[in-house]
Amino acid sequence: MTAPGWVRRLRTRLSDAQTNRLRAQLAAERDRNRRLDERLAILQAANEGADAMLREATGGARFDRDQPFGSEPAKGGTA
Repeated sequence: MTAPGWVRRLRTRLSDAQTNRLRAQLAAERDRNRRLDERLAILQAANEGADAMLREATGGARFDRDQPFGSEPAKGGTA
């Protein structure tokens, strides 16, 4: 048994409204993702720039001969 014509039209109208809401929500989320990607790129560039400046100022990471490490922990340590 098929639904009367007015029921089909009502279902179609409700389905179209739901589809439109979902499309609007999807567009909003895509825009939000785009803005977050842009913000991430800005922060990543700032982080890399700060790291380069710190490396230039301090000479970068290196082995500290005054604080050797080995296979046994130092006596009296907190570890």
